[in-house]
Amino acid sequence: MNRSFKLHDPLSGRLVVREVGGGGNAVVGVLHFAAEFAPQETAAYLLIIVSGNIVVADAKLDEGLPEEIRGMGVGSALLHPCWPATTVPGTLAVRFLRAFDNGWVVFGPSRMPIVSDSYLDCGHAWLDVKNGRVASLSAQFDANGDSCSQLLTGHAVWPSPLGVLHSLPAIESEWRPVYLRHSLLLASLGAGEISEETLIRTVRNDPQLAHIGSLSIDRDYARYLARLRDLGGLRELGPKSAEENDRARDLAQQVIRETIAVV
Repeated sequence: MNRSFKLHDPLSGRLVVREVGGGGNAVVGVLHFAAEFAPQETAAYLLIIVSGNIVVADAKLDEGLPEEIRGMGVGSALLHPCWPATTVPGTLAVRFLRAFDNGWVVFGPSRMPIVSDSYLDCGHAWLDVKNGRVASLSAQFDANGDSCSQLLTGHAVWPSPLGVLHSLPAIESEWRPVYLRHSLLLASLGAGEISEETLIRTVRNDPQLAHIGSLSIDRDYARYLARLRDLGGLRELGPKSAEENDRARDLAQQVIRETIAVV
């Protein structure tokens, strides 16, 4: 790590530390910083949680995720062997994804303990963050069974800088428009506006779409996306308030009932 660095206290945020297979740990959540620290998206930084304090060193440990897993999301990134190792409990390399104005999704794995066992309940520790301090928090939902990405995207429990709870995107910001383009392509297929051949050719000829898009086409899913698009439900990935989360879930259930036959 560069010898010249500064430690930054998060102004606020919320984290979940969870035990993962093989004796490891992972952290996911959201952190908000003062304007003087704006991390490079997906670059690795050193996070330190010790004696109830939390800081981030602003010297980059690398330049970002490897090409093969860019756009693949938090879950794939956590499983990839691209993380600088640490040897001291409470220290780990983390990466950031843009969420709010200097509010960031944070995630990272560690082979070392991240917090003491006293914080853990059923393999999870919930931590509220305020002015560079962490405090134990009661579980906001039963996190067992959810992937690390689902912890972020499926539950509006993550505070914005103003304290409003949101669900959060688990994919870096530059790839969110790509996912929307791919969904809109599938919607056009589901609506009968383009052929499978056109969709496959479009995906193959676009390096970003080819990186994330499968050429195995699910017609039911395409019809679902077509109807969702027509009802205004296809939008770029981003933070969603609890109200927006509920509305998106209700709309998805409505569209499923309309487009997929129940046997």
